[in-house]
Amino acid sequence: MFSFLRFLSEEAVGMVSTIGSDRKGKRHTENYVMPYLSAEGRKKTAESFAKHGGFRTTGTGHGEKHDPNAEYTHTLKTAQNGHPAGTQVKVTHVTVDEPGNITVHTKEHGSFKQAALMKPSELKRPAITKQGFDVEGRIAKNLGTQSAGSTKHAYDFHYGSGSKSVKGKVKEASEAPSVRGESKLDRGKMGQSTLKHDKEKGWHFTDKAIGSHFEQARVVGPDKKERSLLDHLNTFHKEGKIEKGFSVAAPAGSTKNYIKNSGVNTLHIHNKRADKGTTFTVGNSHLAGKTKLGHLTDEHLNALDGKISIEKTTNGQTQAAHRPNIKVMKQYANMSQTNPNEHRDLSNEEHASEFKAHVDKIK
Repeated sequence: MFSFLRFLSEEAVGMVSTIGSDRKGKRHTENYVMPYLSAEGRKKTAESFAKHGGFRTTGTGHGEKHDPNAEYTHTLKTAQNGHPAGTQVKVTHVTVDEPGNITVHTKEHGSFKQAALMKPSELKRPAITKQGFDVEGRIAKNLGTQSAGSTKHAYDFHYGSGSKSVKGKVKEASEAPSVRGESKLDRGKMGQSTLKHDKEKGWHFTDKAIGSHFEQARVVGPDKKERSLLDHLNTFHKEGKIEKGFSVAAPAGSTKNYIKNSGVNTLHIHNKRADKGTTFTVGNSHLAGKTKLGHLTDEHLNALDGKISIEKTTNGQTQAAHRPNIKVMKQYANMSQTNPNEHRDLSNEEHASEFKAHVDKIK
């Protein structure tokens, strides 16, 4: 049996009931709850969130959706305090405690976690990664399979032996898909892990596969001494607070490490503005040189190494992400256009059809 773990860069931390390392919970409060609150409710909410950086825009008056005569503002997604899912509730304000847990308070239905509220349909926003998913879907369709979508642990696209879709943190099958692909927009991240702080461990990465490499990053502190990234954080941010985000040079091999831990043998890099991209074979792939795709050697992957960015935090939990060299990302994304004789774009139906014909001949 074939079995392996795929470690990817994003982790579902806290969802919308905590501030979260990516501030998703706070953005949810600002985008989907604050608009319905009275001036008094907005003030109380803003005061509670002040210790976590506050909001970008709260104004001083009522929210734009506030209606003093409204009997409710939101609908329960899950049962709370004896009230079944689907119950309509009127939120008065929101609070957040020191660890970052977000609680909504209602007029008649008690208090509960923010995640229990449905998003008001009139305020739902399109996913910011929609174009990325569109590219995945286009490639998958061209290959006659299904894209991974927003799942955290899956190939973005695949082809060959295996099931119609490949999902799950641990993938087991009689054999892996012949083509296992990752798709990135030209400003996409390659490697991300949550950074946590606690009294016992200090700062540490939660994704060992990514974090063990990020730990090799070197940082020059205010005292002009160079330290490892974790030593720097434990020296200058030992209380779990990072007042200002910062970035450092990524350790050599960061892109290669990401590709290795993703378990892929194919990488598509897409020029977002031009909506064209280039697909490459990567790593020690049996496909290398046997299709019309170009191949990215270790040297090519190392050229993508960019910066490790650390986001600010007030609650001992943040994100560290590898952001590749944008100039090189764009250069690679454009290769199917600048050197069409040696490179192909699997988001192009004709190129994908040609590619499948080559793969089908490979035993």
